[in-house]
Amino acid sequence: MIIAVSYKDNEIFEHFGHAEMFAIYKTNDDNTEILSKEIVEVKETGHQAVADLMDSLNVDAVIVGNIGVHARAALAAYGIVAFAGFCGNSDDAAELLMHGQLPFLSDEALGTSTVESMICWLPVRLSIR
Repeated sequence: MIIAVSYKDNEIFEHFGHAEMFAIYKTNDDNTEILSKEIVEVKETGHQAVADLMDSLNVDAVIVGNIGVHARAALAAYGIVAFAGFCGNSDDAAELLMHGQLPFLSDEALGTSTVESMICWLPVRLSIR
């Protein structure tokens, strides 16, 4: 699995289309270990440009602070699932997703698509075995 996390200072960046960097995590085949982490600079912002970048990197899932419905749809068109509404450490979030412990929050659950009123769910590392 390849997981992309909107990234700034080892934290989940707040908005998909405005992220200047993504941390790209590659896992082993059975999703039990993160094999590598690479920081990728975004050359062109905007939801379609960033979705295109995620597709070019063969990303399976994206973790972000916030994402609008059009950006989520652009990712979905490539078969990429967006996990939104999170803040905190990017490494922890990627590990939780890899283990199936990061919840999917729908647009309805998030309640808004604006950063200013966004609810931020802090991923908590549970005892992962």
